[in-house]
Amino acid sequence: MAQSSPTKKDRKHRGELVANTKKQEGNKPKQSRGGRGKFDEIMNKPCQNHGFLVNHLARDCQTYRREVTQQASKDKSKGGNLNKGKDRTDDDDQDGYPNVQGIMIIFRSPQGFKDCRREKVICHLIFTAAPTVPVYLKWLERPITFNRDDHPDHVVEAGRFLLVVSAIIEGMKMTKVLMDGGSSINILYNDAFQKPSVGAGKLCPSHSLFQGIVPGRRVTPHGTITLSIMFGDQVHYRKETLSVEVIDFNGPYYAILGMPCYAKFMVIPSYAYLKLKMPGPRGVITITGNF
Repeated sequence: MAQSSPTKKDRKHRGELVANTKKQEGNKPKQSRGGRGKFDEIMNKPCQNHGFLVNHLARDCQTYRREVTQQASKDKSKGGNLNKGKDRTDDDDQDGYPNVQGIMIIFRSPQGFKDCRREKVICHLIFTAAPTVPVYLKWLERPITFNRDDHPDHVVEAGRFLLVVSAIIEGMKMTKVLMDGGSSINILYNDAFQKPSVGAGKLCPSHSLFQGIVPGRRVTPHGTITLSIMFGDQVHYRKETLSVEVIDFNGPYYAILGMPCYAKFMVIPSYAYLKLKMPGPRGVITITGNF
């Protein structure tokens, strides 16, 4: 059966299709040629990965091989982590960094200052511009670290027990001194205040009110006294003067030393090892806690 010849419209339509196909083929990006050859050429040249002349080729360089091996292992582990991530549940995703919804800031605490004038002075010091020549605190030249040598022979439960140490206060050795880094004041109980070496003649009026000593009640100190406090032994020791709030009742400790003591002695505590370290004139002083 004879086939009918295509009409002018059909030929025109076919020509457009052919033209479009050629145009699309012409727009295909050409594949780069000689990429492998260029890489082989670089690898067969003297190695330029060093800052001096060497005799080996780039393909024989141990540095290149080590970097390629490390990168391959990283890519492999990364791919494994990606595959594991697909199988994670919603509970496993909670181990990642959380999406922070807001920030809570305490701008000012009225109980943190003795009076309004002191509050203004502190705020002025905080917001002043940084000095051109930095002023460093004393004892910063002695670094303090904790390692396996500080580990006690036996640890029952790390972080459960309080850090109670021995200190010499006004020449009297007191074995039950609580080191409380969360306290903003230093506290001396009445039984330690009654020691003859302390003396009541140095007592000054106190304007501080604090809570936490007696549950649910605010405590007014009996007064403020400046005492000489020393840590260490006869060979290696450190002595400073601190202001202490005296309370007129007895407690489980002789004294509680808080943040003012930590800052004055540059103390670094370890609640896991139950040890206290501070810089001294002959090195670092280590104080072991008492049970």
